[in-house]
Amino acid sequence: GDPGKPGAITSAEGLFRGLRPAPPASTRSIVQFQEVSFTYGDTPVLDRVALDVGSGECVVITGRNGSGKSTLLLLAGGALQPSGGRVTRHAGEHGVLYLPQSPERLFFAETVMEEVAFGLERRGLSRDAARERARAALGHVALDPDRFASRSPFELSFGEMRRVAFAIAFALEPELLLLDEPASCLDAGGKAVLGDLVAFSVDRGAAVLLATHDAVNLFANDRTVTLNGGRAGTSPAGAAS
Repeated sequence: GDPGKPGAITSAEGLFRGLRPAPPASTRSIVQFQEVSFTYGDTPVLDRVALDVGSGECVVITGRNGSGKSTLLLLAGGALQPSGGRVTRHAGEHGVLYLPQSPERLFFAETVMEEVAFGLERRGLSRDAARERARAALGHVALDPDRFASRSPFELSFGEMRRVAFAIAFALEPELLLLDEPASCLDAGGKAVLGDLVAFSVDRGAAVLLATHDAVNLFANDRTVTLNGGRAGTSPAGAAS
């Protein structure tokens, strides 16, 4: 991947907002790893990983802590560049959205409404259109917009803050959605909302890459990629149990 190309993630804000468009793909492939390796200093993390994720697919990335799951997501989005091999993205006009393990740490707006609508307005929607879509997104995550839109995101509970992050993903409808340990510390209701987000994204043709170490069966997914010793082993996966 080339950090100068449209669609690449090059800043902390871009990591979360993922608004730079990329040219539409001529195939279903959304992101492709071609013999990708990555090294932190002298420490090899990923070794010749081959992976192709297409439109309408959810691929779960699993492995022990430190196995390279987050690194793989950051490479997929363009925040990191491979030490060897090539990452190719065809994310289309709605681009890439990366939600890190603690997305609420990137909140900055004074109200929940401003937080959810920010990316939509940057994309060119009018203020009214962005707010209407943001209200719908809050409804998707079971946060009543009449109660939550005017509140500070920093005054919410942990679970509510995580739902605001999911609302941003519902609102922006990225073509490549990267989720890093999204189920961590969520209650059953939060996990249900997360499952809805994954299903919603796949149904509208997005590619979803979801890194987790303990929630493989929580989501309907097409494949599970297990990282071990820097190498990626792939197995098919059925619907969530």
